[in-house]
Amino acid sequence: MKPKLPLSSATPPKDTASLVASLQRYNVAYRAGHPLVSDAVYDEWVEDLRRRAPEHAFLLQVEPEALADRAPVRHPIPMLSTQKSYAHADLVAWVAKMEKAGETLGLEAVVFRMTPKLDGLAGRDEQGVFSTRGDGRVGANISFAWSRGLVPMGGRGLGVGEIVIQKSYFETHLSEVFEHPRNMCV
Repeated sequence: MKPKLPLSSATPPKDTASLVASLQRYNVAYRAGHPLVSDAVYDEWVEDLRRRAPEHAFLLQVEPEALADRAPVRHPIPMLSTQKSYAHADLVAWVAKMEKAGETLGLEAVVFRMTPKLDGLAGRDEQGVFSTRGDGRVGANISFAWSRGLVPMGGRGLGVGEIVIQKSYFETHLSEVFEHPRNMCV
């Protein structure tokens, strides 16, 4: 039986540098398929950093991937990062951030696509290739994941979206093979 991740946490570190260091460590572990805290704890600490230092570099980056050994896939259109929004002002700030990122990438215009936010891995499934978001321009080919028990809802080749798996399906069919759903990709 796998240990349960804490649903709540101790108070985040008082100093910003320690908070960022903790978030980076949690992020690396999560992306490697070995989360150290629950998503709720991580999100709570990110929001604490956002209150303390809204322009901190950690908050302005596309989160890194630990899939360097996978074949690179260049996206035809950059896939920019998503961010949770708890209020209208958060959404307005996110749009401004994405427009700035688009300018940095040299885009003439940023196109927004709204989908429900599910907890998963941003990716693209097109032309027979299943890939992660990566840095927004280049992702990693994870087409092999289909052979690991993923069952596409709605079919293959649906383009950009979130790669998710129902917790009940994971627990019933895949938890003996993988420690965490992310391990199917990493």
